[in-house]
Amino acid sequence: MDTVYLWIRQIAVFTVICFLVLYLFDGKNRKIIRFYLSVLLLVLIFRPVLKAGSLDQMMNHRLSEISEAFSSSIHQKETEWVKESTVRKNQEKIEEQVDQGQEAAENYTREQILQYVKKQMEEAGFSFADGKVIFDTERFRDTAEIVVKKLHLSVKQGKEELAAHQEELAGLKNQIASILEINPDDIEIEPD
Repeated sequence: MDTVYLWIRQIAVFTVICFLVLYLFDGKNRKIIRFYLSVLLLVLIFRPVLKAGSLDQMMNHRLSEISEAFSSSIHQKETEWVKESTVRKNQEKIEEQVDQGQEAAENYTREQILQYVKKQMEEAGFSFADGKVIFDTERFRDTAEIVVKKLHLSVKQGKEELAAHQEELAGLKNQIASILEINPDDIEIEPD
């Protein structure tokens, strides 16, 4: 009778372990694991019968083959997960480096543009106060090309003085626009 209780307890413990293992996996992996666990459960259930017919040695051999195949499958899946994780981390690092490179390139280009604009404005008789350069970031991502989208400039002159010098401002916008290869309407010049 003790042998029967031990046998039932082994089946119960194995079933609980099966549920825990199945809980950890999903999708396609779950089906494969469920198959192997079902085979092992059947072997465990019929073990007393197999012992009586001395088939248990043959079943132990087959069971060890199944266990090895199962271990190999699990190892292969773990290797794939590690590779996917490594690839994902490398992609994130590359994207981060591209973002840092883009930011550095934009900062340098912004400084150069603002220095050029300041010089041109001073030569035209305007006092440069500040400037904001807006880049086309999508184009940089696609072609690694830094392209100015808009330019906002402020000068120290007042509105009346700017209104009186519309022709000079238009000429200045055209000159800056031709160098930056943008539309003159994308350049805004406002009083500080």
